[in-house]
Amino acid sequence: GETTSELVSRVSEEFERRFRENRTVVIVQHAHNDFWEGEGRVPDIGKTLKNFGKIFDILSKVPLLCISPVWMPSHTKGDRTYRTDLLEKFVKELQALSNELNIPFINVFSILKGKSSYYTSTWHLNSKGNKLVTELVRKRLLQYL
Repeated sequence: GETTSELVSRVSEEFERRFRENRTVVIVQHAHNDFWEGEGRVPDIGKTLKNFGKIFDILSKVPLLCISPVWMPSHTKGDRTYRTDLLEKFVKELQALSNELNIPFINVFSILKGKSSYYTSTWHLNSKGNKLVTELVRKRLLQYL
């Protein structure tokens, strides 16, 4: 259940520990947990986008690849509601930010939107979904070689 705010607080240390000059490409995919509403949480597209800007800045010395969060339908779990409508708006803004910063972007949200045959549950990809995303990432990573 980590949000982008929690990721920002530890990404610098994690990156420094794992960084290998000329051998590191960082793939960033995050934000699902920022779009749960309830239990005192209110989704905030601006705050989540700002957190991504901070993450991109911290990781700026290596090639980056940004992958949108995967699509999942709006649903309720206990006292929380998942806000797909806000996530969809966020993905568009994240793509614009990535383009502005010349960070390659894969919009798996749009590619997988409404395609339940790629999921094992409401939000977890099955082997078919993982294979599709892996192939999209592989093609992008080959551009770095």
